Amino acid sequence: MKTQLFVYGTLRKDFINHFYLKSSIYLGEAKTHEKFLMHCHGKIPFVSEKYPISQITGEVYEVDESTLSAIDHLESCYPIDNHANEFNPRSWYIRKEVTVHLLNDNRELKVWMYVNEKENQHSIISTGNYCDIEKLPPLNQRIWYFAYGSNMDLNRMLTREAPFTQIKKGRVYGQRLVFNKIADGYPGYGYANIVPEHGFDVMGVLYEVNESGLMELDKNEGVSSNHYFRSQIEVLLDDGSSIEAVVYLAHPSRVKDGLFPTHSYMEHLYKGLNILGDEGKAYLDHAYHEARVTDDARFITIADIPEPNPEKYLDQALPVLINGHKAKMYFYDCTWSPRLVFFCEPEEMFHFEAMNLRMDDRGFFGTKYFQFLRRGILLLGNVRVIVEFDK
Repeated sequence: MKTQLFVYGTLRKDFINHFYLKSSIYLGEAKTHEKFLMHCHGKIPFVSEKYPISQITGEVYEVDESTLSAIDHLESCYPIDNHANEFNPRSWYIRKEVTVHLLNDNRELKVWMYVNEKENQHSIISTGNYCDIEKLPPLNQRIWYFAYGSNMDLNRMLTREAPFTQIKKGRVYGQRLVFNKIADGYPGYGYANIVPEHGFDVMGVLYEVNESGLMELDKNEGVSSNHYFRSQIEVLLDDGSSIEAVVYLAHPSRVKDGLFPTHSYMEHLYKGLNILGDEGKAYLDHAYHEARVTDDARFITIADIPEPNPEKYLDQALPVLINGHKAKMYFYDCTWSPRLVFFCEPEEMFHFEAMNLRMDDRGFFGTKYFQFLRRGILLLGNVRVIVEFDK
């Protein structure tokens, strides 16, 4: 029985293991329909489904059972008898059925491809073409770059002509993500920037690049025309270690308060969630909603909140919008400590419960654990909300 096999590494023409295919029928060069991640350790490539970075380039062969068995042995791939898509857990590689496009006639074929999810910590060939292994920069020429804006989108980063050899999730403490970089041609809109602010942290994607890649990023970030400038920053990793990385910051002459990111720009940031993980969505949601918060007087500070007469607390309470939802807010100074209280109508309660604020049956919420982080930004326990006047 004949089987169609897609090979992308040392089994390709002109590489060391191609002799395994000497009796097989060559069908042509091909690329995978879907995107995968290609790693390389020494001269050995590994394709993983961890991140959808690039289509994999390779060749398709029609092989017989004995050839497939020999290549399975080479790859330490152990199929379970009579189960076409199941493999022994001891397998180093396993085979996966994928769709490829033949480059000579654009036909689609269903073929076997070897994948390896155990060896995904090595250098990345971001083009997905094993022939580019010689282009990998030496280890002593690699530099970490921290992306916190649209370059968190892997596909966008691939267009920057800055090939990367590693990807990691990173975090910078004592900084806040803002969108105050003026977007030329889009009045009122802004691009990402980070600014120092105690109690905040910025999540982002670390890419390992080289100096020529950074020079390409300089062009995209408008360094020569004073849009962004390069700086160094300490980035923390999930394992508790830290590394120094290059970061691009908005030039002071290109900064303006009150700007807001476009939906299309934010889509690039949200595409970084396959690196940032589940907590990344809440982080980006907060940054997006807080982008409209400025120091103007429509946002509330602690000095704006009244302490009404106990008999008229709802009449004298301050009408506010909390994350855009109507409420009334006031201070209640009890014996032990002042409490911040707000009240909402029954039809609004589900909005506040969705924020993890537990209302009583009458629509009241009170806490002594509150802090205004800055104008308009209020921390209620560990719940962070935007508060503005309801006029």
